[in-house]
Amino acid sequence: TVRPDLQDVPLKEVDATVFTDSSSLLKQGVRKAGA
Repeated sequence: TVRPDLQDVPLKEVDATVFTDSSSLLKQGVRKAGA
């Protein structure tokens, strides 16, 4: 199911370290999560 509260928008100028559970991927230079 699709969650309407989530958006597929890249974060801009984020000063943070993000950890994933290996469910993300890099496609054409754009990081996608939960794919």
